[in-house]
Amino acid sequence: MESHDKRREYRQDSGAKAFVQIIASQDEALIGTTLSCLAYDISANGLRIEAGQEIPNGCQLDLWIDNAAGPGKFFLSSTVRWVKLVDGQHQVGVELHEGAATDIDSWREQRVKLS
Repeated sequence: MESHDKRREYRQDSGAKAFVQIIASQDEALIGTTLSCLAYDISANGLRIEAGQEIPNGCQLDLWIDNAAGPGKFFLSSTVRWVKLVDGQHQVGVELHEGAATDIDSWREQRVKLS
């Protein structure tokens, strides 16, 4: 189990529904792949995705995450930072990016309210 002492931000272990689309990958066959996943360890700048398929380290992802606190979804952009297989599920750590065309500001605002 990961130590919470090393974490810089408050994390919410939500299990929120998420859709992931791979928009850039060294494996060109993966580009455009869309997966239904669950999001855990949610923070202002990253989260962990549980997927039924491998998403390689370094991939660029677009994420649509259900807003558990209200209607709608958050659209976010991210990069895969780590990957590991746990009990047949692919655990994927992603770092979120700034972006004018994303919901990163409202995402971060909600994370602050929850902490």
